[in-house]
Amino acid sequence: MNDLSKVGLVLILLTLFLITPVATATGDHLLIKEFYADTQVRNDIDEYIAIHNPTGIQVDISGWKLSDLEANITFPEGTFIGEDEVIYLTRDAFIFEENNDKKANFQYGSGESSTASKMKGGTIRLRNGGDEIILFDAGGDLIDLVIYGDSTYEGEGWSGEGVGKVYEGAIFRRNDLSDTDTNGDWVQFRYGELPRSDIQVETFEFQGKVTVFVSPDSSYREVIEAIDGAESSLDICVYEFDNQGIMEHVKRALGRGVAVRVLMEGGPVGGIDDEELYIASEIVKAGGTVSFMQGSDGTLERYRYVHAKYMVIDCKRTLVISENFKYSGVPVDGSSGNRGWGIIIDDRNVSSYFSEIFETDYKGRDIIPAEEFFGEVPEKKIQEGDYDQVFRSKVVHGGFIVIPVVAPDTATKNETILGLLNSAKKSVYIEQLYVHKEWGEEPNQYLEAAIDAARRGCEVKILMDASWYNVESNSETVSYVNEIAEMEKLDIEARLKRDDPYLSKMHTKGMVVDGDKTLITSINWNKDSPVKNREVGVIVTNREVGDYYTEVFFHDWDAPTEERPLFIGLAMVIIILGTGLYAINRIKR
Repeated sequence: MNDLSKVGLVLILLTLFLITPVATATGDHLLIKEFYADTQVRNDIDEYIAIHNPTGIQVDISGWKLSDLEANITFPEGTFIGEDEVIYLTRDAFIFEENNDKKANFQYGSGESSTASKMKGGTIRLRNGGDEIILFDAGGDLIDLVIYGDSTYEGEGWSGEGVGKVYEGAIFRRNDLSDTDTNGDWVQFRYGELPRSDIQVETFEFQGKVTVFVSPDSSYREVIEAIDGAESSLDICVYEFDNQGIMEHVKRALGRGVAVRVLMEGGPVGGIDDEELYIASEIVKAGGTVSFMQGSDGTLERYRYVHAKYMVIDCKRTLVISENFKYSGVPVDGSSGNRGWGIIIDDRNVSSYFSEIFETDYKGRDIIPAEEFFGEVPEKKIQEGDYDQVFRSKVVHGGFIVIPVVAPDTATKNETILGLLNSAKKSVYIEQLYVHKEWGEEPNQYLEAAIDAARRGCEVKILMDASWYNVESNSETVSYVNEIAEMEKLDIEARLKRDDPYLSKMHTKGMVVDGDKTLITSINWNKDSPVKNREVGVIVTNREVGDYYTEVFFHDWDAPTEERPLFIGLAMVIIILGTGLYAINRIKR
């Protein structure tokens, strides 16, 4: 071949490269991404199948078929699936949308739907005991396949046993883009373990101010001043709310013409107190709206608990706190109450992010409006104690980097809490209500990341609550961590907050890393909180903020032991036995 011919060949190849679409993802064909067969709704009418296009280009799927080898359903003409798009097919689009907070693209059941397109052909129904889901292109070629349960399929496209046995509420999802045609590609979840929203990790960098504070010292003042400063709108999300002092300030905001919305958990541990029902009723009567997230009539809750604690004020200020709006969490008299951390961030972009979370959660069939309360509400006695209010709130001006943390969407992603722990170079100070040694049968990811930080040479301290109901699990963690420290000669220590008559309990869910990165959240370090609850928090990078919470941490870490007289201990035992199951059911908030 002469030089001119070589140049011509190169030009031809270059032209072909430029005009040929290039797949940006690793997949080369459409994949069955997820399916839900045995649902928690009667007759499984919200069963669904999800199809993912990882090819990097739009694909025309007109005439493609899904089959369970008993019936086929066909995509209508003019159907395309976009690059990296996931489409959902379900028997009943209305029920699917209400239970999953997303739109269905296609419906293959007989019911009417105003949003989903109808599939053509027969009617498939995923058998609870076991079945096949097979995707064919318009020419009849097999594109993807999954089998589950007691399916006896032995044809092409699959090797070995199915992806698992189905039980009520089991959802199957593909691990990633891998497609080995085996059950190793799939993971089984319980309903509720998959995110019910699609909040992504974002980072906000700005010059401005934040206000830092702690409970019981200064939280009440900051919460009510934030409410009193509202001019146009106030959105509140909180797990529990029985503090009538805060309620009065909310009512005053309504009197000024502020639009108020409150979202609360409708099924907290131990049930909703009369005080909370009364507060909800009073806010509604004053002109606000209050809703509880509480499934009913076959409607499933999107989260196990709405456990977040935050406010968005005028779409420009965001308050995030570890405490419930209770007399113990945000005490009117700061001389007694829980230890908790809180922050107010003055930035419109951060507030817009949290407003999106609130808007997402405030709609859906699992939202129940508050009703008028007619019962008698016992007068609440303001807690008083002997705690010296050591820490005043502090306004910090300067540059900030803020990364919101949202469970279940982002709480276990590497960009948030795990990334913070993995980034530690010098120190990690953790203050938590409790830290479980394990998450079910798996190690606690957060705890193991903290231990790994010590193995990299970091100083790591973990401080946990010592209340009687947390002692067993937290003591197990203390032993586990300190034994590792001894065996591996690591600079890591775990301890329980010493018995303290001044602070009700260590309710914080926070951490300071390398002195300048601070985590403030509602997330407990157990299995369910990061993956099943709605939780929120922030990671704030700023040295002055880090210094403030470091000082709080070491104040609590070094607090002297306060021995209680024997008769007080005996009295506590009697009270514990007397309160019985009621107390146990209400402890872990």
